[in-house]
Amino acid sequence: MPAFASHAWYRVYERRTVTDEVGGARKGDYRGARIGAAGTLVAVVVFSIVIDAFSPEYEASPIILAALLGTIITLLGLEVRSIAGGNGK
Repeated sequence: MPAFASHAWYRVYERRTVTDEVGGARKGDYRGARIGAAGTLVAVVVFSIVIDAFSPEYEASPIILAALLGTIITLLGLEVRSIAGGNGK
C-alpha cells in the first residue's frame, strides 16, 4: 500500500474513532428509534388485547405478549438509564 494511501486510511479511522468514542456524537443516534419502537410495540400489544377481547376466533398468546412487554421494558429501560446516567439531553 502506498504511503499516502496508508496515511489517508489512518486519518479516516482516526476521525471515526474520535467521533464515536471521544466526542460522543453517536450516543443519541438510536434514542428516537428505541422510543419509536417501544411505542409501536405498545400499540401492537394494545391492539392484540382489544382484538382478543372482541373476537371469539382470536386468542392472544400470553407468551408472545410477555415477550413484547419485555422488549418494551428493555427499550425504555435503556433510555431511562441513559437519562439517569447523565448521557441523555
